[in-house]
Amino acid sequence: MTDRHSGGGRGTQRDTVVVSRRRAPEAPPPRARGVQRDTVAVTTRRPPRLRGVFQAGFVTCCWNGLVVFLPILVAVITAWWIAGRPGGVGDVVRAAGAVWIVGHGVPVTVAGLPVGLAPLLLVAVVFWRLTKAGANTVRAIAGRSFPAVRAATISVAVNYTAITTIAALAVAHTPFDVPVWRVAVNAALMSIVAGSLGALGASGGGTALWNSMPPWLSRGMHTGLLVTLMLLSAGALLSGIALASRSTAVTATLAAYPEGVLAVGLLTLVYLPTAAVWGTSYLLGPGFAIGVDTSVRIIGVELGPMPVFPLFAAIPDGPLGDAGTLLYGLPILIASVYGVRLGLRGHDLRAGAAFFAVLVTTVTSTVLIAAVTALASGPLGNVRMAEVGPDPLLTAAIVAAVTFVFGLIGCFSVRLFGGGRRDVLDEAGR
Repeated sequence: MTDRHSGGGRGTQRDTVVVSRRRAPEAPPPRARGVQRDTVAVTTRRPPRLRGVFQAGFVTCCWNGLVVFLPILVAVITAWWIAGRPGGVGDVVRAAGAVWIVGHGVPVTVAGLPVGLAPLLLVAVVFWRLTKAGANTVRAIAGRSFPAVRAATISVAVNYTAITTIAALAVAHTPFDVPVWRVAVNAALMSIVAGSLGALGASGGGTALWNSMPPWLSRGMHTGLLVTLMLLSAGALLSGIALASRSTAVTATLAAYPEGVLAVGLLTLVYLPTAAVWGTSYLLGPGFAIGVDTSVRIIGVELGPMPVFPLFAAIPDGPLGDAGTLLYGLPILIASVYGVRLGLRGHDLRAGAAFFAVLVTTVTSTVLIAAVTALASGPLGNVRMAEVGPDPLLTAAIVAAVTFVFGLIGCFSVRLFGGGRRDVLDEAGR
């Protein structure tokens, strides 16, 4: 009996051991769930972003390209219908494509006549839509980091360059001649600059980058942008005054197009920002040309026969005289005022940093003015009308000299003569 009980006890012990061995495999499920969570995290976060960035870039580039192209197509179809529908539908679509390509700063030859004077309103719309493409692409991949901004920018640049190159190949048939390589280069440059700006703004990286800059750099760039906007605004005001003061001649040019007055009026509106840049160059001194060996400046005007067009009718036919030379003081005043503003906001900077802030202001305004004047210049035909618009290098050089000299005077005048009221000046600068 004792052995049996002992055996029973040992049997019970063995049963306990057996039971514990059978229950032991029930412990691993938490590990399996842990492994499953790791696997799901890896497969759901990385691959969709890598696969989706180029898809998102393609979709946004196509959409934003259509947003610009379709209104151009409607305007060209309207003009074609009013003119009696010459040619076929394919010619109309290629003409709309040629106008869209000119909006990228690329000259297009039409029936042997080069047209390279870009309407800046169209260029601005193309640039704006490319910033939207960059912003929408980085939002589509939920990007919040600089690698995401870089990926979105590359996607927009590659897709948009491919789209515009294909469009250029489709347009490049008689009577249109398009330099396809230049279309690709301009589209790539515009999409990189605009796409990166849009992606930085949408991801929040632009604010972080701006806040991480040294104060002299950010303040100098901001002031340079303001100087550029004020110079262009002054040019736009001068152009508007010229159109208003010569309204009779402008209206007479419209009467020369009894059946195409709508198209000519729309074309005039599209070229108004281009005329504003001409007005800015006129204020700065170099002026602009309307044909080879011509010049329109405050101190003198040399013109020949010009096409009948409303903007050309508003061009002054002679110098403004001694009183008109006072307009030369307007760019100097703008540079001085913003130099003072920079000095007010930069009292916390050392003299060396303030100097570099003025230098950054000069570089920023010079580069921007050079870019817009280059876009506002180009041919409108062969031989005589092969040169239209301002000289970008000369205009940029004058902007650099005026902004640096008078910006420096304004900035350091505040620092030298405003020391006794430093707290007040700092408060005013903020």
